[in-house]
Amino acid sequence: MLIKGTQRHNLTARIGPFTDQGCFLVAFFTGVISILSLKYLAAPQLVVTGVPVLIMLSYLALMLVFRRMRVDDDQAGDNLYYLGFLFTLTSLGCALFQYNGSSSKESIIQNFGIALATTIVGLICRVIFGQMRHDPVETEREVRMELRSEEHTSELQSPMYLVC
Repeated sequence: MLIKGTQRHNLTARIGPFTDQGCFLVAFFTGVISILSLKYLAAPQLVVTGVPVLIMLSYLALMLVFRRMRVDDDQAGDNLYYLGFLFTLTSLGCALFQYNGSSSKESIIQNFGIALATTIVGLICRVIFGQMRHDPVETEREVRMELRSEEHTSELQSPMYLVC
């Protein structure tokens, strides 16, 4: 049983980074293609905005559900933030590409809806993952304090301390 667990851990360690990066790239390209195609097809703005946000939330769910694709909380938050930012740039680029002198102000403002939505979702996810992060310096400090406390307690209980 121990061998199987070790083999599973080794397999996870080998494919882990590829899975994380591959999942990010799939989410990115799926989002870019959906933004461009939905804008080209003149889909309703709620759909055009909702699909990239849904892709980001799906990426978040994959990281939370499948442990082998789970990365450090800092990296997970950064990935979601960057994914939102890349969708923002895609949307802004598409809006500028579609802009011509006769475009109305409403169409330009609608095109910026995705940019705001994906940036906000990415920023919220980054903050949430940042709050869940365990600070290694704080953890080290707590462990050192516990060790000192145990060391002091064991010194008080030792026979040498009682003789002196």
